[in-house]
Amino acid sequence: MSAQSSITFFGQASDLSYDANPGKDSLLATAGLSIQHQFAATYRPSLTVGVTAGFEDAADDTAPGALQNTERDTYGANIGLGLSFTPNVQLMSSIRAQRSEYAEELVLPPVLRKDLNISANVTLNWRAADNWIIGFAATATDNDSTAGFTDYQREQISLSARYLFR
Repeated sequence: MSAQSSITFFGQASDLSYDANPGKDSLLATAGLSIQHQFAATYRPSLTVGVTAGFEDAADDTAPGALQNTERDTYGANIGLGLSFTPNVQLMSSIRAQRSEYAEELVLPPVLRKDLNISANVTLNWRAADNWIIGFAATATDNDSTAGFTDYQREQISLSARYLFR
């Protein structure tokens, strides 16, 4: 769009396979759109907003539980803020919400499963050398489900090293 703004379209597909539970094997596909703008201010703040939509299609619709626990449509939105303290140090934070609506009602409890997954993330990246980026991330996730037994909260901390091929 401009030197300060960009639009990104993306698509991704994954073929998921579970040795211990083949009824969960599926194709997971997602497409999305995000808009990012960098403001002309101290620390070069950037704002990103995005939306996604997708589906998970059970590999075997006749497998027990496949339609209740695997086959679903997903919809999501996210917003993020980034700050560049120096050309080599960036701090980013984001919050993401994703709604999953499953294809068929569960047997016990007899409800149509719908999940709301909310995730908040803070990442600090340091460009240690031209093509190397060292990152530290902390993420908190909360999944609320009409099924109840799939409710969970999770906290993750990760350290990464990334090489950029240019």
